[in-house]
Amino acid sequence: MVILRSFTNEFSDRIEAVAKLISKSITVLQDAINYAQSAAKQTAIPVGFDIRYPKFTVVGKWYLERLNNRNVLNTVGEIGFGFNPLIGAEVVIDIIGAAIALGSYATTGNPAAARLIGKFRAGLEKLGASVTFTATFYGELSIMVDALKIDAINGIDMQVKPP
Repeated sequence: MVILRSFTNEFSDRIEAVAKLISKSITVLQDAINYAQSAAKQTAIPVGFDIRYPKFTVVGKWYLERLNNRNVLNTVGEIGFGFNPLIGAEVVIDIIGAAIALGSYATTGNPAAARLIGKFRAGLEKLGASVTFTATFYGELSIMVDALKIDAINGIDMQVKPP
């Protein structure tokens, strides 16, 4: 006799809660980045922002496991899921451009000099040359859950534990 078990109901609530958390996190992060971009445009500080959106990942492993140092081998399969990344962001700051913009503000209180430097750099790029010195800040949060363990000797085990 074969017994089939559906895990849809057991995972649906968990997946829905995670999806809502991701959606809210992305909205908050996007609002923060929009605010930072508008502030950077007003000050002429050359800053770039990039959001790493969530990618749903399903992982399956199949391996042999020796039981208690005996000559008995057990066949084990594991299924897990997660988001890699759950959320991530990258900020790239042009150090030279930022220094010029800050110097322009410090001496004149006006970002006009920084905008002139920006036009100068655009002219250099048309000639095939460039001058850059950047600082990059990157961070991401990932989450993976080992959800199901299929063991030839011990059977099926629902487990929810972080890696």
